[in-house]
Amino acid sequence: YFLLLADMENARKRLSKEKQNLIQFALEDLLLDFLSPLDTFEQSLGFCKNMSPEIQNWAVGFQMVLDQFHSILEKNHVQPFKSVGSMFDPHKHDAIETVTSLEHPDGYVLEEVLCGYLRRDKILRVARVKVVKNQASSE
Repeated sequence: YFLLLADMENARKRLSKEKQNLIQFALEDLLLDFLSPLDTFEQSLGFCKNMSPEIQNWAVGFQMVLDQFHSILEKNHVQPFKSVGSMFDPHKHDAIETVTSLEHPDGYVLEEVLCGYLRRDKILRVARVKVVKNQASSE
């Protein structure tokens, strides 16, 4: 009888944990889908700096909306991470281009093309970066 009760309790705990994991995976997928249009929105607002004063006034309102989106991400423990100046990490970065530079060592992240994001301590989206690859090391 006690073994049956223990098995039922263990099954209940396992199902509860699986349900929580499923909810977290679904939330992460939704947040990941949210990042691409957010990137486009940020890039579009970046172009407004060179526009007329009227367009720049409109951009102020859109910046407020963008700030609300960032607030939602923060509320869900999603934070961007910076890659420029760090060394290439295949778990955090996707190298889309290599650049020759005598000023920096091999593997140095020179430019971030697309920002990476963490959710808590887990990579939600890797950053797309340009990485230094010196001539001497490639021969």
